[in-house]
Amino acid sequence: MDNIIILFSSSTSAVRMKEALAGKGFRAKVIGTPSRLAPSGCGYSVRTESRAAGEAEKFLERSGIKSRGIYLDTETEGPNRYRKLPLGTS
Repeated sequence: MDNIIILFSSSTSAVRMKEALAGKGFRAKVIGTPSRLAPSGCGYSVRTESRAAGEAEKFLERSGIKSRGIYLDTETEGPNRYRKLPLGTS
């Protein structure tokens, strides 16, 4: 099953997203942003089930928290592992 990775610039925002998704029954974990998605090597992300994308987007809209993007992680190797998802379509 594919996952999504939601990028944030602060750990506080990532933790709030994780808690919101967990409260809706989704498995979610705060991780360091993968280097391919953050070349500067900094940032926090939430890895969760791909079916949580809609709920994650709703949370961002309600909370006013800014995300640096939501990416589909196909868990395959190679340059096409991550694909940015357009907001407003989930």
